[in-house]
Amino acid sequence: MKRKTLYYLLGCLFVVGSVVNSCQKDDVSEEQQPVTSAKSVGTVTTVNASNITENSATTGGNVIDDGGATITARGVCWSTSENPSVSDSKTADGNGKGSFTSDLSNLSSSTTYYVKAYATNSEGTAYGNQVEFTTITSPVVLTTVAISNITENSATSGGNITDDGGVPITARGVCWSTSENPTITDSKTTDGSGAGSFTSELTDLSPSTTYYVKAYASNSEDTAYGNQIEFTTSAYDPPTISAAATSDGTFTVAISYSSWPYYLGTWDTYELEESTVSSSSGFELIHTSNTHTSPYNVQLTRTPGTYYYRARITKNTPNGYSSYSEVVSVVVSAPVRSIKFINNTSSNVYLKEIVQIKVARYANDVYTRADLLTNDNESDCLYLPGESIAQGESETFEITIGPNYSVFIGMGIWDLDNVTCPLYYNWFKRTWGMTTTNDMFWIWTVVNVTDENSEDWNWTISGSYMDGTLKVTPSGDSPIDFVATPYNPIN
Repeated sequence: MKRKTLYYLLGCLFVVGSVVNSCQKDDVSEEQQPVTSAKSVGTVTTVNASNITENSATTGGNVIDDGGATITARGVCWSTSENPSVSDSKTADGNGKGSFTSDLSNLSSSTTYYVKAYATNSEGTAYGNQVEFTTITSPVVLTTVAISNITENSATSGGNITDDGGVPITARGVCWSTSENPTITDSKTTDGSGAGSFTSELTDLSPSTTYYVKAYASNSEDTAYGNQIEFTTSAYDPPTISAAATSDGTFTVAISYSSWPYYLGTWDTYELEESTVSSSSGFELIHTSNTHTSPYNVQLTRTPGTYYYRARITKNTPNGYSSYSEVVSVVVSAPVRSIKFINNTSSNVYLKEIVQIKVARYANDVYTRADLLTNDNESDCLYLPGESIAQGESETFEITIGPNYSVFIGMGIWDLDNVTCPLYYNWFKRTWGMTTTNDMFWIWTVVNVTDENSEDWNWTISGSYMDGTLKVTPSGDSPIDFVATPYNPIN
């Protein structure tokens, strides 16, 4: 009995000890076991875009919390749609926490992009806030084609668009002006759309005018221009001109224009210019006409000499004139007239020895001396037997004079003195009252040389110088007395 009680007590003690020992072990395990916090994706922000061009930009991010796990990849991702992810275009900009910079490249111009920074750890990928930007427009690249086929009112040019800047070209052509740097607000062509080469025809230009030309290309963003080219239109084809003088100084200048039927009604005038200086200078406008015929004839009358003519035609537009024709020359020859002196005096007047003949042109009430006698004897008081005009004889002098002039023809006893011609000197001094050795006796008349019936003039000398009755009778006129004149009236 006692033995059973002892065994029972020992068992109870064992059970209690086991329980107590078990409880103590549990308390120790709970105090010594380490505490582990939960892991997560990190926290990152996106930097706004900068340095934006037509195909690139700069952005980045800042990993401010790694979520309890190491950041193994970071950068930015982008798309043309919102909420981009790492499955879209992205950069790889290192690892770990902190700020980073990302360069976006190979972008399209004039395009809106959406960007987010990202950070990846073992728990996943975190994204920053979304930022938005638009790339700038890429410049259109084009050149202007050299000018060709230049005429007086047209030319050919064009352009070549090698880059549309990423935006479709909706209009293209060339623009031009008489001032530099033309734009599409000036004259222009419209030659289709899209990139590539094109040809442009410039029309309604003015002749002899300088123009400035640029190719242009327009899209929804802007209008771009090519390089500037300069050219000058041709002058209108010159007319042709011809002329030939006649013996009386009247002639016709004929102006012809081969293309006149095409330009009929568009021209203002013919212009005819004349020079008496040379074939290259001294030209003055002498005639204009708006008669649209070809040939157009201009009749002129000129005195003896050489004349030069050129012509052009004008059009009623700015600078609308042709180049000048070739210069033609016209030589107007002087007609030859004859004066026959007939000695019908009562005394033996040796006319040729003592008579000198002078001719003066008369125009605009002014006499101009012109020694035009072909056999004029300039010697003073020349006495050569056998060369006088004896009584009843005559001698003809030829003179060369111009058309449309009245001519002063004078005959005078010239420069008598007591040394070389004492006989004549004493006679004339006694008869005509000469007081100096250089007195002169003149008789003159005025003849219109355009009179076709006056090819020859007969001057009959009559009377006597011995008794002061000497006189001259021109053809068909009344006798005129010699008059003692102490000066040369035509000097």
